[in-house]
Amino acid sequence: MGKKREGPKGCLFYAHSLQLLSHLDDERAGRVMKAAAAYFLTGEAPAGLDRDDMAFCSVVFSDVDDSLDRYRAVCDRNRARSSRSSLLPPGEYYVLPDREEN
Repeated sequence: MGKKREGPKGCLFYAHSLQLLSHLDDERAGRVMKAAAAYFLTGEAPAGLDRDDMAFCSVVFSDVDDSLDRYRAVCDRNRARSSRSSLLPPGEYYVLPDREEN
């Protein structure tokens, strides 16, 4: 099995990007989506795209960037919450006193 990939398991595409893709022919839409996949996985735009493809890709890449920013913000928030979730050091726990009957 391969190494576990760090980071999000997917990304969001917003309606404006999907509407843009619906106006492209299948060949160009395929190139743009493959470029978006490569950008999501590597963080870099693939080489060899023409100027028109890059214009479409820039819109889709902004969705990928936004998804990654949202993912990192959630991770940061969860990390901050987990670090303050307990007043005791790891491995220690509270012992409740026995209940006294009156």
